[in-house]
Amino acid sequence: LEVVEQAEGSDICLSHEGKTPCLAGITNPKILIPPNVYENGRLYRWAVLHELAHFQQKDHLWNAARIAMCIFYWWNPLVWYAAKCAAEDAELACHARVLREASVEERKNYGFALLELLTYAQKEKQNLRFATSVSGNQNSMKRRIQEISNKTITKKYVLLPVALGLVLLLA
Repeated sequence: LEVVEQAEGSDICLSHEGKTPCLAGITNPKILIPPNVYENGRLYRWAVLHELAHFQQKDHLWNAARIAMCIFYWWNPLVWYAAKCAAEDAELACHARVLREASVEERKNYGFALLELLTYAQKEKQNLRFATSVSGNQNSMKRRIQEISNKTITKKYVLLPVALGLVLLLA
């Protein structure tokens, strides 16, 4: 891998094997960028910001934990469903982190970049299992694009009732 840049403790590497940008590795994760994305300045910017958000959220570790749970509990469909939901939530959290201070125009550009990256992902599947990459079916992508277009702000006062409700439910 050819290191083209370093950002916030992670190497950004040019990868001819991957078809979409991804964060790969567990102990020393690297952001892998395919040449077609690297050569497109607009896509490159959004891809790096997106993968850095995965890095900051430690999604590479959570991804490994999800895979381990699916291996250990391969027979339980609820574990597989939970892993799928957790992966979608990680993507939504990543989008929210990237777009935290974004304008409406930047949100639109990010959404278009995401759709363009998804077309690369659908053309050829990636074989990196311990990687966070652009993925999802049509419904999950539609939900993600809707979340990107809505500039909703999570209210901090909602957290307390939800946490209290969870504690009561668990008790």
